Amino acid sequence: MSLFSEYVKERLGDEIIEHEDAFATFRFIEDGNISSVYIVDIYVRPHFRNAKVASSLADEITKIAKERGCKRMIGTVASNAKNATQSIMVLIGYGMDFYKSTNEGLIFKKEL
Repeated sequence: MSLFSEYVKERLGDEIIEHEDAFATFRFIEDGNISSVYIVDIYVRPHFRNAKVASSLADEITKIAKERGCKRMIGTVASNAKNATQSIMVLIGYGMDFYKSTNEGLIFKKEL
C-alpha cells in the first residue's frame, strides 16, 4: 500500500486500487435505499488511456462491490474539468447511463 493510499483511506475513508500506471479511488454509499459503489477518481497515465485500463480498474471495483452486496455503480464528471467530454465518453462506453445533474457535475450509474 502506497503512502497516498494510506492517506486516502485514513483521511477520507475511501479505498484505492493502484497499479503502476493507474489508480482508482472509490467508496461505498447508500443511494436512496440501494447499496452502491461510488467511483471517486480514476487516473490513467496519458500513454495508457486507450488501452482500456480504466475499464479494467472499474471491473476490479465491480467485483469488490458485488462481494459487498452493492447493486449499483455511480460515477461523476465535473463539467468544468479538463477532458470532461472524454471522461463522459469513457463512462458511457463502460455501460453507464446518465442519472442526474448536480452542482458538482453529471452523475452516471450502472446496475451491477
